[in-house]
Amino acid sequence: MSQEPPEARIAHVPRIPFTYKHSEGTETALDLVFMLYPHWKTNSGPVNVVCFTGGFMNTLLKITKEIPGSPESENEKEAILLRAYGNDTDILIDREMEVETHAMLAERGLATPLLARFNNGLLYKYLPGRPCTTLDLVQEPVWRAIAARLGEWHARLPLPRRNLTRDIKKGQSEQEGGDTSTANHFHQRNIWTVLQEWISALPADTNEERNRNATLRKEYDSLVGSFYQESQAYDSFIHGHCDLVSANVLIPSQTKTAANGTFADGVLKGGVQFIDYEYSVPCPPAFDIANHFSEWAGFERDYNMLPTRATRHAFIEEYLRSFRQYKALPQSMEVEVEGLLTEVDRFRGVPGFFWGIWCLVQGKISSIESDWSSHSRLRMEEFWMWRAEEDGSRAGQGKEKPLRERRWTQEAS
Repeated sequence: MSQEPPEARIAHVPRIPFTYKHSEGTETALDLVFMLYPHWKTNSGPVNVVCFTGGFMNTLLKITKEIPGSPESENEKEAILLRAYGNDTDILIDREMEVETHAMLAERGLATPLLARFNNGLLYKYLPGRPCTTLDLVQEPVWRAIAARLGEWHARLPLPRRNLTRDIKKGQSEQEGGDTSTANHFHQRNIWTVLQEWISALPADTNEERNRNATLRKEYDSLVGSFYQESQAYDSFIHGHCDLVSANVLIPSQTKTAANGTFADGVLKGGVQFIDYEYSVPCPPAFDIANHFSEWAGFERDYNMLPTRATRHAFIEEYLRSFRQYKALPQSMEVEVEGLLTEVDRFRGVPGFFWGIWCLVQGKISSIESDWSSHSRLRMEEFWMWRAEEDGSRAGQGKEKPLRERRWTQEAS
């Protein structure tokens, strides 16, 4: 499939000059849908609106036209999802890249079609299924299906060529006066430039905030100096999902489980689907995989749920078996598995840094009542645990290895 410029790829998506009003909910959602499908308003049968979430970033609504005499399963085939962006979320998310990613996925049968864009959101086809739970993730049939789908994603999805649109170096220098030489490494948007943008968006009104930001910039520079050089050029990246939490993995609705919620072997041969592409961005494959493993701990951060080395090894084998169905591997399977396993292990602390900074930005922009500072400390602590192992400071001080690090080095359950 030829590489199209992003403008060409998303040009066919209709634009509706209308703004969803969060305060008006169902009424404004129906206004939007009737602009897209006027016959839904005039034909017989009600239009139902169900709120899936008023989550951290978006409002997500399922909109279904009930055709008299038609079974629910048939009505659902034509159902629409309305995703309305939260206020000020463009600080965290490149919405153009999100739309481009969705369009690329839809071209390859990895996402449902985009139906329209409106001023502050998207309309796209509904995909039946149920989101995974953290208890689902640890089950072998599920994680094998995730590994296979992720391998396909990474092999088939081309890298977007989206030049940086804001002068990150200038923004950081003006706010904080620090060294931002790493900004010169990049010309295309990727996981490292996203982190750069987030750090530059942090408040710097007090000495405490300025000192915190300086520490984060120093750690960022250290990470880029270490990982970017080893990851080589932008062309060695893959187009990652970068937010494979349990809720963003969809299990087909017809999948049956036992009474205790377990999945039988082979029950997910049709695979799982990934949803929500807001944070999808070029990155090293090891980051996307390590980030997913980190989410096995769930929102409560139960590190006993993290995959052991044996499970990570099997996951990566499954991932690479899927990957090489679409793209050749340069080395033998055994060498590739061991190399990627080592790289994933080295990346295990980076997701804590990524989401810890995300929480700090949320504390600045979000209208949702939450203790963002505590959430950030929890995720950043995962990064500092890793850093203390990497630089030997934990062992040098004679401190006990924390649970997260012990679990990561555990061979098997």
